[in-house]
Amino acid sequence: MRFRHIVATAACVGGVLWQSRLTQVMIDRAAGHALAGWAADLDSTIDTGVDTIHVWAYPIDAGRRGVDGLASGTYDLAVFACSTVGGGFAPAKVVRVTIR
Repeated sequence: MRFRHIVATAACVGGVLWQSRLTQVMIDRAAGHALAGWAADLDSTIDTGVDTIHVWAYPIDAGRRGVDGLASGTYDLAVFACSTVGGGFAPAKVVRVTIR
């Protein structure tokens, strides 16, 4: 399966999968090139408990390359939040989008 890593911020402390049910990723809007939402680890007592968000685009039906590097087509966007409490990434929240 081919994929494209399209967003990354600071490095996650542990880089492992964190299985906390209190790490939340919410996608409020996903349309074309726009993706909006939030993430928090509710185990944190001092801040959001999340210091990194990764978004991976998995092509479902992709065509030619667009201006920003993604081809026109349908993708599953997988959004991962890195917990500062657990030191790893929570399982992804996935949303399907179409790039035109």
